[in-house]
Amino acid sequence: MTYITVSADQVRQIESATLPIVFVDESGRPLVKATESAVEPELPPGMTPEFWAELQRRFNEPGEYITLAEIKERLGW
Repeated sequence: MTYITVSADQVRQIESATLPIVFVDESGRPLVKATESAVEPELPPGMTPEFWAELQRRFNEPGEYITLAEIKERLGW
């Protein structure tokens, strides 16, 4: 693996960019294109990839739910 250090200004540009990002040299020649598939989410400390996958599954398949009106009715509001 190769590490390339970027300046603070470049970090700000990358963090505020939308995908895809095309990295170019000083003459404008494209070097590499970063796309959604090339970017993996950074997991919080202690979270395993398996737990992250389970959270994504639950988010995409939320199952049964009740409306806010039903919650208020149950609480007697």
